[in-house]
Amino acid sequence: MINNVSNSSVKYIGISSPYKFSTKNFKLFNLSHLVTLNLENSYIENIIQIQSNINILNYKIIKTPIGTSYDGCIFTGNKLFFTGIINTTIQYVLNSNLNNIYFYNTKIFFVESINLCDYSPYTSKITLSSNIIDVCSNKLNDSNIYLTFNLYVEANF
Repeated sequence: MINNVSNSSVKYIGISSPYKFSTKNFKLFNLSHLVTLNLENSYIENIIQIQSNINILNYKIIKTPIGTSYDGCIFTGNKLFFTGIINTTIQYVLNSNLNNIYFYNTKIFFVESINLCDYSPYTSKITLSSNIIDVCSNKLNDSNIYLTFNLYVEANF
């Protein structure tokens, strides 16, 4: 039996307060992940809480061609590639035992890039700041939850 979970009842922990963009070297992007819980003779009755945090693992500046694309995107010759991870814990209750709270931990890896401005001082140390702007969860069926993260990463020199 598929039971609809109200998204308004889910508590999200790890979302940043409204963020002021302070640089032209940033990336705002979405990341989706399908969580499949191995449940036998049960289904998710309710999602209580989703806790997430983002960590940037490493980065590297790559030399790219200089030019302009057909759609007007300007390529400056420098692109910052970064890898990161979102650590997520989902707390939920099953229909078979409403007195127990279950936890599911997952790590979501990603790779993204930022097209750097041509005036950025690339010889100095780069500091990457990352924020989770928003999280959305949808219960697809008895054992699948679809997560969508809106993320913001900026490079400061």
